Amino acid sequence: MSGVDISLPQARGRLPAGVYERRGNALVPQMIFVRSARYTERFPIFDFARQVLQREAAPEMRTQVEAEIKRALARAAKS
Repeated sequence: MSGVDISLPQARGRLPAGVYERRGNALVPQMIFVRSARYTERFPIFDFARQVLQREAAPEMRTQVEAEIKRALARAAKS
């Protein structure tokens, strides 16, 4: 995001800046604002999606393309 200045809310008091839920006298953090985060893969979602597409979408796509080709050839033969 070039040219865009994003500023995070500043902490007030001893708690980090964020969104808190009050439970009785306690404040429970729901979301803490940070400048950056580091993520590690916990579930191989892209591999899972690729497997599902290869297993289910590819055969369906082939069936639909073959049907469209047959329809186009039939229309061409009529004209």
